[in-house]
Order: sequence, then structure tokens, then C-alpha cells
Amino acid sequence: MSRPVFMPTAAAATHAGLHRNNNEDSYCLDEALGLFLVADGMGGHTAGEVASRTAVAVIRDTVKKHAGTASPSRAAALSASEDTLVLQSDIQQAITAANQTLFSMNRARELPTGRAMGTTLAGVYLRPPGVYGIVFHVGDCRVYLWRGQLQPLTQDHSLYQQWRSAGQLGPAPGKNVVLRALGPWAAVAADTRLYRPQAGDVLLLCSDGLTDMVERRVMEQCLRETSSQSLQGRCDALVELANAHGGNDNVTAVLVQLSA
Repeated sequence: MSRPVFMPTAAAATHAGLHRNNNEDSYCLDEALGLFLVADGMGGHTAGEVASRTAVAVIRDTVKKHAGTASPSRAAALSASEDTLVLQSDIQQAITAANQTLFSMNRARELPTGRAMGTTLAGVYLRPPGVYGIVFHVGDCRVYLWRGQLQPLTQDHSLYQQWRSAGQLGPAPGKNVVLRALGPWAAVAADTRLYRPQAGDVLLLCSDGLTDMVERRVMEQCLRETSSQSLQGRCDALVELANAHGGNDNVTAVLVQLSA
């Protein structure tokens, strides 16, 4: 029995925010490869921008290399569960390659471990031609699924999320303390999960410049009210919403729509 096939279309919007001179966010929209990424650089000035841009480029190139060398006959012979493990391995290898590149750059600049430039990141890799996919993230960039309601597919690697998961004991820590990122440490792993597409699904990938400014219910309302607009128009609306709520940080929103 053949699996249903879904094709992705995507759009993105990004803005420096109202209080930053530089935009350290980066993103990738590769519909042919089925890879979509949002990265939020850390390090100040141009360092964060370099980190996010480098991570996106290395991950895309690594995934593309694996996709290009895969045997079609081998892929066809794999079960869904076996193929999922292959995709997860490809993503982890891409994350490792990006982290090693950034960590080496930090070492070359003699920047201290744990306090050097880096980037958080979230992404979706759809098995061409979009039969299913892998959602992955490192840090506090997020992926949501829109099916009339906005469902989170990732959980932040942050001190604040750890505090919430532990029952909110004691005073709340700052939301901007991340526990995982690419670059500052010699090794890092992404959290991954299987995603099974349905026709009409919309995936939202975003940096914390959106989620720190706008509550999920307000993002839901925005997506609902802009449902008749183009994907680009809906991305623009989300970014404008973040700025209207304070615009304290760089903000990036990527929307990926699946059609049969």
C-alpha cells in the first residue's frame, strides 16, 4: 500500500526587532530538499549572525550530501521505522558537523568554552517527497503544528523550561538562559521526533523573538484571522505582531504548508 505524498511550500519573514541594530537570526527554505530551518545566533555584534548563518549552511550542505548519496533502491526497501532512524541519524550528523565547525571557530579565536558565539536552532526535514518527516531542535527556537490549533512539537532546552518541568519550585529563572546551543561546547545533540503530515498542515518554525513576545493563544488567533492570506502574508503578520508587543529581540517566522 502506497503512502500518501505531501509537497511543501514555504515562506519566511525576519526582522531585527525594535531594540536591536543587527539581526542575528537566519533561516533556510529548501523545498526541493524538504529542509526548513530557523537559527537564532548568540554572541553579540556580528558573532551571532555568523554563528546562525554558518550553522544553517553546514546543516543544509550535510543533509544535501546524505540525500544525494542515498541509494533510491535502498531507500525504497526500508520500512518507515528504519527510514526514520536513517533520517534521525542524518540530522544528528548535520548538527554535529555544524557544532564542530562553530566550536573550532571559537577555539581559533581563543573564546572560552560555554561563553563563545553560538546559535540555537529548530528545523523540519521532510522525507522527499514529503511522506513523513523529522522535527528537531537545539535550544529555544521552536516548531509548532497548525491544524486549527497551534500544537508545540518541541520543548525548550532552557533553564526556565527545566524549572517549569520540575514543578516551578522556587523563583522563576530568566527565560533567556539556554542549556543547549551549537558552538559554545564541544558536543551537542538535537532532540528529534517523528512528524506524520496531513493535507493542509501548516508548520510554524520561529525564534524566541516571537514566542517571548506573543502568547500561543494570540499566535493562534493571528493564524486563524489570516488563514485566507498567502503564506508570506501570514509570516509578515506574525513578525509584525511580535514588534507590536514590544519587539525586544530579533524575530523570525517560517511557515511550511503541506498539500497533497
